[in-house]
Amino acid sequence: MVVLLVLPCLLATCATREPDPVHASEAPVQPTPALRDPPPEPIRGFYPGFVLVETQDLDQGDISLFLDEVTRATDPWALSWVRADFDGNGVGDHAVLLRTPDGLLPVYQRFAILMGADDGQYEVVEASSYRGFTDYRIISQVEPGTIVRSFAGDEGPDTEVRLRNPAISLAVIGKTAVVFYWDSSTGSIEAIPTAD
Repeated sequence: MVVLLVLPCLLATCATREPDPVHASEAPVQPTPALRDPPPEPIRGFYPGFVLVETQDLDQGDISLFLDEVTRATDPWALSWVRADFDGNGVGDHAVLLRTPDGLLPVYQRFAILMGADDGQYEVVEASSYRGFTDYRIISQVEPGTIVRSFAGDEGPDTEVRLRNPAISLAVIGKTAVVFYWDSSTGSIEAIPTAD
């Protein structure tokens, strides 16, 4: 009879008892994400005195629409440097968004697409320069297979292109966007305005 009384007490005690806290030494350790390496020197060397636009240079409210917290913390060039094979020749190409260093006036931004060759050299095939830093420009990769539709407005009919290779979107946040892609029929980078 005593056994029957003790057993229900043990069960009641076990059911209401709080679990042991996890000790700090037993807690899972989250690895610290590594910072992304900057572009190779030959890429940065095309525009001496210019630096890559960093996410900290941009309006953080707008940036939160494009990047998650981990990417913002680990990739300062997430919106200013794209490396992919834009022309499908098996050699890495680069798109960069640069600016003049802090304190240097007037402020300029530069956008460039550099196509890689088998010998390790690069050729600038698209370049634009913008005075001022009032408009926040960002670049991003557009994946192969994406259908890009143009926004021609009053200038003619809209068109669409299915991308065979990665492409680059250059956007002025809240205003315009253009996709630059490799057109194998012309053997060059072409541009499609996608927003106005």
